Amino acid sequence: MWNSGVEHGQMGVMEQQAHVPYLGLVAGAWSSGTGYGSAEHGMGNGTTLHRALGMEEFNGFVKGVPWVTECVYPVGGRWDQLMLHSFVLIDANEISGRVGKGRMFYPAQIVTRQDDIVHLEWHRDIDWPEKAPVVVPSFALTPQKCYSARNQDLMLELGGSLLGTGTKSISCLGAIKWPLELHSVSSEEDIELVRFGDYHGITNALDDAIPAILEVLNKARLHPILSFIETYMDDAPKLGLKRDQRAMTFRTRFSLPIFPAHRSLAEHYAGNLPPSTGDAKADYSAENVVCATVLLELVILRQYLGLDSTCDAEIYEASRILEEEEYLHLEDGNTAMKARVSRQRTSHEQAFACCTTDLAQLKKVIDREGNVSVEDPSDLTSVFNEDGSLYMWGSFEHEWKKDMTLSGELFTPQQTPFPGTAKSPSSPRPFPQLDRDKTPPPPPTPPKKSKGKKKKAKIDAPAPAPTCRIVIPAPVEGYWMLE
Repeated sequence: MWNSGVEHGQMGVMEQQAHVPYLGLVAGAWSSGTGYGSAEHGMGNGTTLHRALGMEEFNGFVKGVPWVTECVYPVGGRWDQLMLHSFVLIDANEISGRVGKGRMFYPAQIVTRQDDIVHLEWHRDIDWPEKAPVVVPSFALTPQKCYSARNQDLMLELGGSLLGTGTKSISCLGAIKWPLELHSVSSEEDIELVRFGDYHGITNALDDAIPAILEVLNKARLHPILSFIETYMDDAPKLGLKRDQRAMTFRTRFSLPIFPAHRSLAEHYAGNLPPSTGDAKADYSAENVVCATVLLELVILRQYLGLDSTCDAEIYEASRILEEEEYLHLEDGNTAMKARVSRQRTSHEQAFACCTTDLAQLKKVIDREGNVSVEDPSDLTSVFNEDGSLYMWGSFEHEWKKDMTLSGELFTPQQTPFPGTAKSPSSPRPFPQLDRDKTPPPPPTPPKKSKGKKKKAKIDAPAPAPTCRIVIPAPVEGYWMLE
C-alpha cells in the first residue's frame, strides 16, 4: 500500500514521497512525473527495486516508481536477516582501485551494517597470488552492491557478462586454503595425517567400537540396521540394480553430516575390519562393508555431539531419514526417530558455496601442514525435535539399547531372540564331557601266588571307563539360547 502526499513546487514539478512497509523495508521514492527510471540508481520497475532492496517475495506493487534515490533498511529487517554474516564474491581489483586491470573475485563476509554502509572482511584463508594488489582486511560497500554480488551465480547461469562465460570465468576466480578435514582423502599418507591431527577423540572411539561392530555383523548383538538393510536390499531386483549397486546407496537413508575426511576415515576402517564369521565372502560383502561404515560414522557423530556410548541407540534413530510410510506408523513416544541431525557449515564451506555453478567455482588449495584451522564440529552439530527445540538425550529408551551400544565387547550372551526366530526348547545345561583318550583304563591286576593246590589265575576285569550324561540343546539359527 502506497501512502503519498502531493505538493507543487515553483517549477510546477510534482514531488511524491512513498513508503513501502513490505517485509519491514521502507523506501523513499521521488518522481518528477517523467521518464522511466535510471539504471544508475537501480530502479525503473518493480523487479529492479526488488533486487536493490533484497526482497525475495516482492510482488511488484511499485512498478509505477520511476527511480529510487534513497533506501532505508531497518535494523533486524529483511535485508539483515538475508545478508548479514553471509559470504559474497567481491572483485579485489575494484576494491583496491585497480580498475581496468582485469577481475579477481574472492570471498568476503558481510560483518555489520550501519544504515547504508556495509562492512565486509576478506576470508582469513584466501590464497592471494604474488601479483595480487595490496588489499586491506576490511572494506565497505553499499547494501545494493552486496545484494548484487550475492546473486552473481544467477548471472553466470544466464550467461551474463559480469564474470564472462566459459573458461574465462574460471580464470578470474581466486583460491582459498582448504583444511584437510574438509577434504575427502584416500591415500594412506592422508589417512595418517587425519589420524595424527585428530583432536576430537575420533580415532580412539573408532578403535573401541570395532569389537561391538563385529558382534553386530555376526548377529551376536541385536541392531535394527541388519533388518533395515535386508529390507532395503530386497528392492534391488525391482529397480534393476545389482546387490552391490543397491548397497552403495544405503547410506543415503541416513543424515550423517560429518566432515569429509572423517567419512574417509570411517570408510578406511570399514574396509580393513578383521573377519567376523570366518566366511570371507560374507565378511567383506558390500552389505557388511556399508553397514560397518554407517555404524562407524554414527560413532563419529557421537563424538561431535559430545555424548557417550549409552546414547548410540538414540543417535541411530535420530539419523534415520524416514519415508512417508515409516513416519505415519511411528509410535507417539519415539521422539528420537522424529528428530533430525543438523550441522552448520564451516566458514570455508560458506565461502566456497558463495559461487558454485556449472560455469565456475573457487579453487581449493589443500593444506597438509596443519596451518589452516577449522571450526570445532561440536560447536556446529545439533539434534532438533520436530518443533525446532533441542532434542533431550535420554527421553527415548530403545528396547535394544544395550546391544546398540557401539563400545567394547558384549560379554554376556544375548537372551532375546532376533525377530522372527523360534525360541529354543528348555533343556538342562550339558555336563562337561571328559576326554577318553586322555583317561586310559587301568592295567589288569596280576594274579597272586598261593600255597597248596594251584588254581586258575583269576584276572580282574578292567575297570569301566568313566561315563557322563550328555545333553545337546536344539540350535537356533547360529547361536545358542540360554535360559
